[in-house]
Amino acid sequence: MSADKADELTRLSALRGRGIISAKGYESVKSQLLSGRHVEIAEEIEKLYGLLSDKTLTKKEFERAVSALMFPPNSKSSGARAPEAKFGSKFLVRLVVVVGGLYLLHLAINFNGDSTKFAAGNEAVTDAGTSTAGVQSNPVQNVQSEPVIPDQEARFVAINSEFRERYKASQNDLLKSTLVQERGKKLEAFSQDGSVSNWVGKVSKVDRVSGRWASLSVEVGEEIRIGSGGLLDNPDSMVNGILNQTAETLGSSERTKPEDGSFITADSSLYQTLLGLEVGQTIVFSGHFYPSDVSGLADTNLLEEPSMVSPAYKFRFEKIAPR
Repeated sequence: MSADKADELTRLSALRGRGIISAKGYESVKSQLLSGRHVEIAEEIEKLYGLLSDKTLTKKEFERAVSALMFPPNSKSSGARAPEAKFGSKFLVRLVVVVGGLYLLHLAINFNGDSTKFAAGNEAVTDAGTSTAGVQSNPVQNVQSEPVIPDQEARFVAINSEFRERYKASQNDLLKSTLVQERGKKLEAFSQDGSVSNWVGKVSKVDRVSGRWASLSVEVGEEIRIGSGGLLDNPDSMVNGILNQTAETLGSSERTKPEDGSFITADSSLYQTLLGLEVGQTIVFSGHFYPSDVSGLADTNLLEEPSMVSPAYKFRFEKIAPR
């Protein structure tokens, strides 16, 4: 398989991991790629998902459009979804034209401000004929769309998801060890400088550490967490080690720098942000990972299987924005 097709498959795997496409749809496209077809639909699905998030598309329209992309008329795996797939590209063109027209109409109506469908006027009449002049109706609330997941994060999730499934399916300990090394090599791409920007995740845990410190854990995919420190990290001894440039997380061969303390200090602005966070809340964040000679990126798990099945990568948060 060419690099372009492998990259397309990785992006589709990330979409499946996020629940945007079904496993059946993923397998259909995978089958097309393996059969030699040149398929590029991941970017189109992302655009359609953006329209769904903005409420420009309904869920039904989104599903029909995505189905048409993943199940072409000649696809053997289309099954029960084949009737939807028959619309093909012509359906997509019509859909884009109709959606675009509705969106422009929506903008025009909001701009004029005189449509009784979207905003009430200064005076309305009830069914009983009674005037309600002077009563102001509630304006239409703009629905805030979900933040878009960066391609870098999608690739990170796809790599972890792929190797988790391969590891769980293997009964060969030697193969499992090889998979750990393979995943580590792919994760090295994220540890060149360790920095990531505007990733999206859900808060899984906010903790106090030794009174003067705090830790944050964020879920970025199914059973994939990144966060501050680890069970064996003591912030006081860690700081001393960092100042002496000798800090190391047990079992990770982690390469640290003087500025690499991952816990959040009580006198920082990030600490104040943590006070307002709730478990399950979506946040946008930036920061950096810690490189590891063993696993590509430092993982706070001490055993191989938890590291592959439910990794918990050590991360230093530099910016956090609640959504």
